[in-house]
Amino acid sequence: MNQEGQITTERQGQQLTRATELAQVVSAQAPLGVRATLKSARLAITEGEDAAIGQFLPDLQAILQSEDSDTPNPLKGIGFSTTSTV
Repeated sequence: MNQEGQITTERQGQQLTRATELAQVVSAQAPLGVRATLKSARLAITEGEDAAIGQFLPDLQAILQSEDSDTPNPLKGIGFSTTSTV
């Protein structure tokens, strides 16, 4: 994508493939994590980013205390790591 958010020539025609890849990653995630992500996105849209950020830790704590937290490295498929470098 360029700075205007338009898809560049190199990526044109690959949108469906990339969307399918991302959908597979999302569908493999723990249900509570997916729900929390959608909730956060909706909250950011309706009430602003600060509201979504404020709700992030309480939602995360609930997920980490659930059976869903047993999912190994849930962010691996999208290029993130759950290991800390701090």
